[in-house]
Amino acid sequence: LEYYDLVLGNDLSVYPSYYEPWGYTPLESVAFHVPTITTDLAGFGLWVNSLKGRYCELKDGVKVIHRSDYNYSEVAD
Repeated sequence: LEYYDLVLGNDLSVYPSYYEPWGYTPLESVAFHVPTITTDLAGFGLWVNSLKGRYCELKDGVKVIHRSDYNYSEVAD
């Protein structure tokens, strides 16, 4: 099974990242019209928020959820 076949076979993708500088996997999901949930601790989520605002919904293709449990020292270790 090829990676992109796997992506296309999904009805929804979820990337609950604590830290991810950009995140190609959520971008690839959106590119293949797979609705995607990510967080505002990931670079992709921050980018979506900067374009669409904080009220982007899953029907728009991407839902960015707020995570308040960010602890950089634990993430970086």
